Amino acid sequence: MARWRGNFENLTKSLITHLTGLEDGEENFRLCQQFAMSNFKFHRFLDVDSHKVNRALDGMRTKFEVHSQTEKAIALTQLTEEFLNSPIFEDKNDGKTDTHYSILYLLFLLADNPTAADFRLTLPQRENEPVDDFDWSAHLLDGEDVYQGGYADSPIPSDDESLSDSDEDDRPQHQSNEAIVSQSAVVTATHDTSMLVTHESDVVEDNGYGWLMKNLVVQYWKGMSREEDTIDNHFSSNLVRDWESYKSRTNPLYCKGSRTFVTEIQVLREVLWMMSGVSDLFIFQYKGGRFILRDDISVSHLTKECVESFVQPFCKHGVHVQVLQTFVQEIVSRSCLGQDLTTVPMTYQAFTKTVSQFLQDLQTYLSGLEKRIIRNEEVMTLSMMSVELQTWSQKISLVYSLYINGVAAAASLPTNSLKASHLLSVLYNTVLEYDSLGEFTPDMIMLLLPMWMQTSQPYLQIIGDWINNGHLDDPMNEFVVQRNDNVKSVDETFWENAFVLHMPKSSTNSSVLSTTIAQFPEHEQVSVATAWAPKFLQPVVKDIVLTGKSMEVLEHLGQLFQVIGNKDGRPDSLYDTFMKSLEKTLGSKSPTAGISQNRKRETTVSTPVLTPNIEHQMRGLGVFDPLLRINFEAVFSYLHVGPVESDDDRELRLLRGLKSENLQPVEMLLQECLYPHILDRYHVVCSELVRILKEKYCLMDFLTAMRKFFLMEAGDTMFNFYADIFDRMKNMEQWRDLSVLNLVLHEAMYTLYPDEINRLSVTLETPSTQEKFPISVTDCIKLSYAVPWPVDLVITSRSQDIYNQIFSFLLQVKRAKYCLEQLRFFDLKKEDILKSIHLSQYEEEDTTRNTRIHRMQLLRFRLLYFVNSLHNYIMTRILQSTGLEFQSDIEASVDLDQIIAAHNSYVSKIHERCLLHPKVAFLREAVLKVLNLILSFHKIWDQGVDEISMKIIEDMELEFSRCIQFLASFLNNVIKRGSFPHLESLAFALITSMEYKGR
Repeated sequence: MARWRGNFENLTKSLITHLTGLEDGEENFRLCQQFAMSNFKFHRFLDVDSHKVNRALDGMRTKFEVHSQTEKAIALTQLTEEFLNSPIFEDKNDGKTDTHYSILYLLFLLADNPTAADFRLTLPQRENEPVDDFDWSAHLLDGEDVYQGGYADSPIPSDDESLSDSDEDDRPQHQSNEAIVSQSAVVTATHDTSMLVTHESDVVEDNGYGWLMKNLVVQYWKGMSREEDTIDNHFSSNLVRDWESYKSRTNPLYCKGSRTFVTEIQVLREVLWMMSGVSDLFIFQYKGGRFILRDDISVSHLTKECVESFVQPFCKHGVHVQVLQTFVQEIVSRSCLGQDLTTVPMTYQAFTKTVSQFLQDLQTYLSGLEKRIIRNEEVMTLSMMSVELQTWSQKISLVYSLYINGVAAAASLPTNSLKASHLLSVLYNTVLEYDSLGEFTPDMIMLLLPMWMQTSQPYLQIIGDWINNGHLDDPMNEFVVQRNDNVKSVDETFWENAFVLHMPKSSTNSSVLSTTIAQFPEHEQVSVATAWAPKFLQPVVKDIVLTGKSMEVLEHLGQLFQVIGNKDGRPDSLYDTFMKSLEKTLGSKSPTAGISQNRKRETTVSTPVLTPNIEHQMRGLGVFDPLLRINFEAVFSYLHVGPVESDDDRELRLLRGLKSENLQPVEMLLQECLYPHILDRYHVVCSELVRILKEKYCLMDFLTAMRKFFLMEAGDTMFNFYADIFDRMKNMEQWRDLSVLNLVLHEAMYTLYPDEINRLSVTLETPSTQEKFPISVTDCIKLSYAVPWPVDLVITSRSQDIYNQIFSFLLQVKRAKYCLEQLRFFDLKKEDILKSIHLSQYEEEDTTRNTRIHRMQLLRFRLLYFVNSLHNYIMTRILQSTGLEFQSDIEASVDLDQIIAAHNSYVSKIHERCLLHPKVAFLREAVLKVLNLILSFHKIWDQGVDEISMKIIEDMELEFSRCIQFLASFLNNVIKRGSFPHLESLAFALITSMEYKGR
């Protein structure tokens, strides 16, 4: 065969190997070669228009030049011209035939995006054809006598030399064409797209069809995938086709319908996109808030039911990611657009930040997983993908449950305070739940703990600013309490009404909205406050509230510098302190932490900031400037130690550096890292406020003054006051005059308490028309004590009202006692000057005058015994004993709230034990009857025995006996139950009085 046929066959073999991957010697390779050679020799391509091909080539050259690819344009021109001028078949010298243009047009149609292909024109190394230098003539004529003659020097012509001169001239042309064809572009195509690529002979396998198959994806979303493209030779790849055939045979009505065939790799990639938050997919459709698999999707080796069972968990997690992504975008869009964020608590914004960081980490992991799939260096199936994403699937479900339970479930709550507290409590409860599982959920703990800490940052910032600076900066109204702007710091109701609970108006206790913490009973204050606080702050929420209120009081007292010990004048924020303590606690668990700290300490000690040479120069030249030295120290310290780590970097480093083996139980972390800072702040601030109130504002002196005057512990002074009033009442003088009462009070105080005259005064109230007893006539007298701020936070107007009620009752007892003590026997025995006129009035009586005198004297002693017993019970068993208890409570109090509670308890206890509580109104009424009886007895005593009939005496004795019997029986029963041991002395006195009567 001639040289051209050999080259033609070689090119055909190369084309078959390149397109099919078959090797020479295989049966299939031989069949392909026969088919190709037959078509090349005996068949024609479709008719082609040479002008159309030339225009297409000109357009491609222009495209190369536009894209600044001049080298490609020149090479294309050169190669096409050489190809068109070279013959195609053997023994043919014609160029630019239909075969030439057909081949060029075929290559042109197969080309796709040639501007993107890498091209470098390199002439291949061509081996020279072997030369047959064997001496056939000598071999064949061996042993023959050959006549040389005149032709001895002429060579014998061979077949090769029988060529004509024209053939010899064309031989270089053939060789040139062979070189050009061997360097021509190899055109390959994929199922959905083509690319014109020019390759060198030594890199054909790397940049040929195999590379395209690895890097190009069939556009299945445009319907360009075919079933035969996804089916392999393995029998398992035909599962779908066999299954469809089986259903067609068993079900005559079965309709196959159109199908879009995809590979499992394509399904895996769309699964990754779906879990990354992409909703616009082809294989999966996002409808009605959930992802569903398209009905017309088929995988060659998996049935539809099998594919659905595999992708169903991924669809669920994809929906979770969509919900979380929507939540983050909603919050972020408000911030970016500058919308009003007052309706969004800062706690929600912090939670959004943590969720966004989680989604970024998820997308980073999924991107790395997708790159692994693209490299196709390992086998990856849907089943393997489920195992690979198992941990992240649990994390997605966990974060989604936090959003549903902490945010979505709280959407109906009316206030930001309830929403923030609910979210923080849900996070904390979840952390505790997984923390209790211990080593079984380390990944979940490492996810939950930073999320909870970062979400609680705004809440802790609010608390820290309040307890450190005295300002409750809560722009979103998400803290447990809010500042009542209607109450000023200098008001006496500041401690009670300045901070109001965030409570819903629509709740059953809607009236509590304007009620403060201090207005609840003492045993309910903590429970009411903590009901609206995050769970992890409930143990210290009362301390936080007390510290914040104390800080504001100290600020208005001008004593704030006493509780701020930082060099900069402002203490560190609570969150930063918490993070530093957490870093210290967790760092101490690391075996290398102590070594690194020791090294740092050694470096700091051993390396001075300023060298001795610098010190000498600074002191030797000019005047020594200490400020300059400080600046040099700062500069050299910065150069030596390096830049200071920012708070955000420290926080990020700490949270990402947490290790499960170093963690402690969450409750222990709070007790070691958070609660101590709050409690230390509480002790420092509250103790300082109590000290200032006691030392600078004489709180104890004011409390003593209240007991001296309102509770009449200053016996001499108060006796002079009420004795003058009682005398005026007895003498029928005008005593209901404010100026007269104040004058009498100040004259009584002038001797022993001249400094208190300007503070204590008397006020008169309008007498009540419903007074049942004459003994209550003095109830209109009220004392008013001017208490300065901030002492009035303890001694409030409400407590002074209770003091006045006790004072009125004591005044009634004092009046009865005073009236009995003022009775004289000679006043009873005095004779009536009109006795002779009215003598007939008593002639029929059986008793004599002395008997009536004796009965009156006995009744006086019985009444006096009752009054003295009641008076001693009040002044000793109640006032003195309760006062000692109050004194010990005040000394043990460490904050102002405890002082206020102790004072309110002291006043309430006295009020109750003096029978002023509504529950014991019937006892008080019996006592008032006896006191009123004493006034009546005093009145008839002054009239003389001659004006007293025996019936009046007997009626008074009978009424007194009934009251005594009722009081003694009731108190005796109470004493037996052991309910009120302080009533024992009074009950004993009354029982003794009854025994005396019996005898």
